[in-house]
Amino acid sequence: VAFPHPLVHAAVYEQLPAARRAELHRAAAAVLEGENIGEALHHRVLASVAPDPELVAELGAFARAETARGAWASAASALVTASRLCSSRAERERLLLRAAAALVGAGDVLRAQSFTDEILSLPPSAMRDSVLGYLAVLRGHAEEAEHRLHSAWQNADSTEDVRLRATIAQRLAVHAVARLRAQEMTDWARRAIELAPLDDPTHVDASAILGVGLAWLGRTSEGLAVHES
Repeated sequence: VAFPHPLVHAAVYEQLPAARRAELHRAAAAVLEGENIGEALHHRVLASVAPDPELVAELGAFARAETARGAWASAASALVTASRLCSSRAERERLLLRAAAALVGAGDVLRAQSFTDEILSLPPSAMRDSVLGYLAVLRGHAEEAEHRLHSAWQNADSTEDVRLRATIAQRLAVHAVARLRAQEMTDWARRAIELAPLDDPTHVDASAILGVGLAWLGRTSEGLAVHES
């Protein structure tokens, strides 16, 4: 059973009372539970009418799982949605920064840029500077990238968030690639590799950069060994 046209679908959907729509979305989520977690969460979001800490937590967990397998776009969508459902300002800001970082990872720079003003209004932090710095790298704004990424590295708490420090180091390595600085590439890539867990995409990305950096330094055999390991 399907609607003959998207306009017909929209007309029927919009004429449903809000309570009935929410009821149907909850039913759809129940049907999809265990089969398609992303779609089930989407229906639960559409059924929600107030901040829902449990749903926010589940969206965050789903985003982490998607990030781990490199599905940055779906991770970003989940995090943006979670930030809108969050009642805590601090948590909402943290989720927005994670969403922007995931959008950059997905290569959706234009959408990530759409959050720039909102991100700039947030209190200064290592994560905020990391996101803005990486956006600057991708936009070719070298001086801004240099300032923000080094500020992020200096402000990151080495004992509190090792993954964040690994991400910042990897982004500084990417920045060094753009500036054709082979020694900095290898130095920052090594730091990222030391900090990131083996199953983290940051570890994989940093290893690739390290191999290229070693080759640029004339240490081709070492670079090839990194790529083959």
